[in-house]
Amino acid sequence: MIKIIEKIYATGKITRIDQNSLNYYVLSQEDIEREENIILKKLFYYVQMGFIQVVD
Repeated sequence: MIKIIEKIYATGKITRIDQNSLNYYVLSQEDIEREENIILKKLFYYVQMGFIQVVD
């Protein structure tokens, strides 16, 4: 998960593949670590604020 998020921050873009990979990771985990939850919330906030573009 961290590699995907690092790529997203480096490019400033999240692709459909990135979204699917993150969804798969989250859904495959029985319980998400607190740190991972914080990282995902921060990423979602950045997308909402327009700091990260959603592309296909």
